[in-house]
Parts: sequence; structure tokens; C-alpha cells
Amino acid sequence: MKKYLPLLFLAASLTSQAQGSLTNGLLARFPFDASYTDVTGNFELGDMASLSFGPDARGQAAAALQLSGTGQLAVQPGGLLNFGTTGSYSFSVAFRTLASGTQSFFSNQGLYTVGMAGSSRGWSLGFDSRQAGKVFLNLVGINSTNGGLGLATQASFNDGAWHTVVAVVDRTSNTVRLYIDGTAQPLTYVSSNPTYGTVAGSTFTIGNTASAFVDLSPGYSLTQPNTIGLYNRFGLDYNGRLDEARFYNRVLTAAEVQAL
Repeated sequence: MKKYLPLLFLAASLTSQAQGSLTNGLLARFPFDASYTDVTGNFELGDMASLSFGPDARGQAAAALQLSGTGQLAVQPGGLLNFGTTGSYSFSVAFRTLASGTQSFFSNQGLYTVGMAGSSRGWSLGFDSRQAGKVFLNLVGINSTNGGLGLATQASFNDGAWHTVVAVVDRTSNTVRLYIDGTAQPLTYVSSNPTYGTVAGSTFTIGNTASAFVDLSPGYSLTQPNTIGLYNRFGLDYNGRLDEARFYNRVLTAAEVQAL
């Protein structure tokens, strides 16, 4: 048994280091423990509708955001989510749902410029009816004249169990990964435009010529011009629970993802 003790201590040390680094680059954290607020104080709250709290993965009452398909929680990040075409970011959230239609855990996808039809800016993470039950990261809206760009997990996760998804966008290497419960997921490329990039296993690589079209700053509202804040929303059309949402302005490592 003694020969295994150093390995156990090493594993514990690495886990502790990963957990300790999870405050680095943290833009906002929403634990949803009977409160809608960002505990870092960086994001302000916007409009909210048809929201309540339900039990979290541990069964603790009023410790997760609960939505029924018609509510949403808007936040105002004050420019912190303006990643553009060069900024790396990571977003994580725990979710539980049985629904399969198009819905978002979080979305700020909209028009590139107010009133500019055929344009797209921003991103969303949730589910999409084109890949029912698969976790779906939408990087370019389907309204774009260049064609939409989505990435879907190959496995389904609308099983009524709690899962944690982490989207990691690395604009230095121009790669994108989706982790579920700590494991990088094999991806499916969903686009009518083959030039956006390529999928190899669990990694999507954005093509160099297409990178300028993948602008991940918040988009302008389709229905309320000049209002970017409303397009930073939790729970758009979502039916289920959300918990422990985090935004980072950097790439999380695999060890950090597993420590969430």
C-alpha cells in the first residue's frame, strides 16, 4: 500500500492546484443558490421572467435555476464578453433536462449590426432541433449569409440527469472543444458551409480564412434594436434546471475542467 501513497498525494496535489486556479480569469459566476446574482459582482442583472428555483444535483432545495420553456434571465456583462474574433473564452454550466427542442443554456447570438439582415455575431450553448438531444454550440447564426456554424456532441444528454458542460474556445490555436462531465466529447460539424473548419475527434479547428466570420462578441437583438444586454440571456426557450454557471476570459485546461 505504501508504494501507492506518493501517487495518491500527487493526484490530490494536482487536483488542488487545478481547483485553486479556477479563480484566474473568472469573469462571472452564478451559483443560483436562491439568488440570480453574479457573486463576482462583474455582471449586472437585466430583465427576468418566469423564473424559479429548484433542487440542485445534491438535492438541496432552491439551489438551481428552474425554467419551464418560457422564461429567461438577462444579464449585463458590461463588455466583458466582447471576445470578437481573437479572444479566447471558456463557459461552464450544469444542466438537467428531458427536453429536445431548440433551447439555450446561455445565448448572446444576434445581428452583427443593428438592422443588418444576414449578419451574425455572438454564440449560444444548449440544444438544437437539428441534432435532437445533443449538446449544441452555435458559433454562427443560421441567419448569416455565410451559413450557420454549429458543433454538436455525438452523444445525447437530455436524459433527466445532471451534467456539466464546458465550452472552450481557443483563438490562439483556433480550436473549440466541448466537455461533458469532464470528458472531451467527439463532435459533429453542423453547417451548410464546409469552409468554416474541420472536426477531428473532439476538436474543431476554425479555418484561417473563416476565422474573421466567427465573431463571438454579443450580437444585437432581432426584436429590440440597440439593446445588446437583452441578448446575454440564460434559459432562452429552456425547459429544465441550470446551476453553477461560470464565464472565463481564457482557455481552461483539461485538469481545470475536471475540477469544476
